[in-house]
Amino acid sequence: MYKSVLDIPGEVDAVVIAIPARFVQQVVEDCVAKQVKAVIVESGGFAEIGGEGKVMQEKLIKTIEGSNTRIMGPNCIGILSPMDGIDTIFIPRDRVGRPSLGPISFCTQSGALGSAVLDAFNHAGDGAWFSRFASYGNASDINESDLLEYFGNDKKTEIILAHLEGFKDGRRFMELAKQITPKKPVVVLKTNRTSLGAKASESHSASVAANDEVVSSLLKQHGVIRVNEFQELIRIAKVLRYQPLPMGRRVGIVTDGGGFAVSASDAVEKQGLKLGQLEPSTINTLKAKFPPWYISSNPLDLTGTVTAEEFIFGLEQFCFDPNIDIIVMIIIPSAPQFEVFEFLYHLSNFMVKVKPMHPESAKKTIFATTLGGEESDIIEAKLNKLDIPSYSTPDKGLEIAKYLVEYREFLNRHMVDEEREAC
Repeated sequence: MYKSVLDIPGEVDAVVIAIPARFVQQVVEDCVAKQVKAVIVESGGFAEIGGEGKVMQEKLIKTIEGSNTRIMGPNCIGILSPMDGIDTIFIPRDRVGRPSLGPISFCTQSGALGSAVLDAFNHAGDGAWFSRFASYGNASDINESDLLEYFGNDKKTEIILAHLEGFKDGRRFMELAKQITPKKPVVVLKTNRTSLGAKASESHSASVAANDEVVSSLLKQHGVIRVNEFQELIRIAKVLRYQPLPMGRRVGIVTDGGGFAVSASDAVEKQGLKLGQLEPSTINTLKAKFPPWYISSNPLDLTGTVTAEEFIFGLEQFCFDPNIDIIVMIIIPSAPQFEVFEFLYHLSNFMVKVKPMHPESAKKTIFATTLGGEESDIIEAKLNKLDIPSYSTPDKGLEIAKYLVEYREFLNRHMVDEEREAC
């Protein structure tokens, strides 16, 4: 232990400050004198409380002017980089889990939301999700644009997630997004949408409000996927990691519950998607296989007499049909002849052995909803292992499908624009 960072022999790359706010200024001054490259100020009590706290934060920034020292925070929980073994988050691991190395980088203004995201991903699937995590708090120096640029250039980052309450430099953020989104998906949860949200945000992270409709329009124009709630960050990450982007808006529904086929069809229309028209050959194949009381169309209603083998046969035909881009499985395991473990065997065989042999079917986005008790839990666990995202209702999955379709359409427009420029 040393009384000051100045007493530490040799170079110091980074310093984490977690002491009362009134003592932070002296430590930052010592860090600048020591030529520390990065300072993470986890202490709260700065601009987010206004008054004297705002003055203290401004003084911190003046201290690093003209130096090579950068500040993350204050009022943040720090960073996590599993591949480098770096974890500066002060919340114990038994309270907030740490996801292991994966393709996602995430930045957040809110430490509490960041903690919730970390814990949620740590318990999702195999837990291998994050390349980088950064909580940047009040964004006194390092802000959302700096982190977006870093993630965009990071070869270990394939998917970028962000929670923003406001922008320090909205123009720069949009310019960076325009460069990055054709190469990597960028998903933003932008809060601070209303006058009440703006007031709460000002006292939380000293963030600046912006016209929400303008923000939404600009994000969409630059290929950024904007989600509306915390859980959607988790849902969309599952699809982006495990499934291909849909090639179009055409949805196919396979279920053994007619009522859910109707509600899912409603959700398709609500999200601006459409039901795909099956090829006549597909309909003939289904009718030849199934009894006449099965509804052999789209939605495919296999009724309460379905067997596990029949359900998978229906899924296969939808995968092979060129008029379907997105497949929604709604699985009700209570049907009398539906054997859960037989279903999982056939599903695993199709996903692992059959589907990869047909490149066209591999382009389809598949997600599932399974409704019931203990058997549904068993099915959901297997779906996760097969990289099929599952959602509590078809509506939740179709919300995510809409975001992905819009992103695909952005990529298509970008490709056309590049071809025009090349000509």
